[in-house]
Amino acid sequence: MDIFDVVVIGSGPGGYVAAIRAAQLGLKVGIVEKEKSLGGTCLNVGCIPSKALLSLSEYYHFARHKFADNGLIIEKLSFDIEKIMAKKDRIVSRLVRGVDFLMNKNGIEKFHGKASLADPQTVIVEEEKGGEIKIKAKNLILATGSRSATLPFLSSFDSQIVDSTIALSFKSVPESLAIIGAGAVGLELGSVWNRFGSKVYVIELLPRICPFMDWEVSKTLEAFLKKQGIEFFLETKLLSAKKEKNEVVLELISKLKTFSLSVEKVLVAVGRIPYSEGLNLEKIGINKTKKGFIEVNAYWQTNLEHIYAIGDLIEGPMLAHRAQQEGIAVAEIIAGLEPTPIDYSAIPSIIYTFPEAGGIGFTEEELQAVGRKYRVGQSRFVSNGRALAGDIAEGFVKILVDDLTDRIVGIHAVGPSVSELISMATILVAKKIMAKDFMQLPLAHPTLSEVFREATLSAYKQAIHS
Repeated sequence: MDIFDVVVIGSGPGGYVAAIRAAQLGLKVGIVEKEKSLGGTCLNVGCIPSKALLSLSEYYHFARHKFADNGLIIEKLSFDIEKIMAKKDRIVSRLVRGVDFLMNKNGIEKFHGKASLADPQTVIVEEEKGGEIKIKAKNLILATGSRSATLPFLSSFDSQIVDSTIALSFKSVPESLAIIGAGAVGLELGSVWNRFGSKVYVIELLPRICPFMDWEVSKTLEAFLKKQGIEFFLETKLLSAKKEKNEVVLELISKLKTFSLSVEKVLVAVGRIPYSEGLNLEKIGINKTKKGFIEVNAYWQTNLEHIYAIGDLIEGPMLAHRAQQEGIAVAEIIAGLEPTPIDYSAIPSIIYTFPEAGGIGFTEEELQAVGRKYRVGQSRFVSNGRALAGDIAEGFVKILVDDLTDRIVGIHAVGPSVSELISMATILVAKKIMAKDFMQLPLAHPTLSEVFREATLSAYKQAIHS
């Protein structure tokens, strides 16, 4: 029986990154993946394929709605959904091969099959063809991720009532699509199919979309998406869904008023829940929370100290980049190093619609709730030369600065390339950069990034261009 220093169960962003870092540190590493392809949900049926469809549909939308105004004339503009899906699949396949290459490059042994724990140090891998492999692990990293949440009366999916995986592979454009949930998944896939011609309805129980983002960002994004043709039913509860031959009839209630909505397809996007079925965690005594998350300490150890859990399996934002950081940290802990601490208040969150929306650090609502004094600076992309030149001057950037320390404690934005801008601005929050120091930096001109500096200047009433 093979004995490994580390066995990682799950090859998503947290798992494969943990495996690579552990191997870099000289440990003997094995990784177990239940699917045929490495990369987990994010790479195969999540982050990557959705971004491929978002990019392709955005090109089409831009050509359809903005080219003519800019002097670019295309007659009989159309799209081929089969080729679009093929392009998406090629991107996924290329990245899957890349992860496989990295496993080989770093000497990581791969096992494909369903993993379960026979005891705290023995992993049984059930292969698809019926065989069984037993491997020993001095340390285990659980990184099996999450799965789509369901509703009590929508607990299974088919061609009419779908989850995000199915919605990424429609063979034709639905005439109409109702989306249950106004979070990142619902808004992104709603944008894709809206651009390709579906009539999209978004049904949300709460009073606003993307409810954990900055309030102003949320309401501004909603206005942009409405302008693009998406219809929202906020503070609306789904009571039932009745499948008929060519449609699904939804019964809804909003402010004591009930009404029906008939659509071709329904996408359930009400969040995700941790996925640890079949691992036998209860059998070996791993503790879980009431919500099904694995309990860990500050070092990501379970109550069995040689077994760690990361990513969507534990409490916290269900984000791939968060799981990657945890994977690196755990690998370093196992190798006997002192890991770089993770500041969970400095993890960016993005919605990849157009315009994109995102944020990092505290929101105004959070600062107000604890009575913390702060300054607000804001700048709009309409004042930015690069944004105007590209006809993408929509949205704004908001900077929150601690009134006592001058440190930047929150950055929130809706606009073009916000995902890149917020990501690069992570250092401002994570390293507690002072606003007055950032204001002195000469950012390249013309670039979208200048809006960040302008917003910071605005916090001190020194804005130059707005």
